[in-house]
Amino acid sequence: MLLEDEELEQEIIALIKDKHMTADAAAHEVIEGQASALEELDDEYLKERAADVRDIGKRLLRNILGLKIIDLSAIQDEVILVAADLTPSETAQLNLKKVLRSEER
Repeated sequence: MLLEDEELEQEIIALIKDKHMTADAAAHEVIEGQASALEELDDEYLKERAADVRDIGKRLLRNILGLKIIDLSAIQDEVILVAADLTPSETAQLNLKKVLRSEER
């Protein structure tokens, strides 16, 4: 699992120690670097994994910053969902029987 990767952790710690970056800035730089590296590969499957890496990065940043992570699986009433962008993990949480319509803004 990406978040259990010791190399990822060490890269983040090194940026904090060596470049005096904040934890959130260091995590963002490392995650974005990994996602960009995937996008440069010739393998289409691996290129598509860049979105997954960014998704994990967003969740990590929310955790570092102490921001509330909305649990979309807790939606109990029927809803119309309006979102600028849903990450793969957010989409996987949705109970599609409760989403009457989905619209991107």
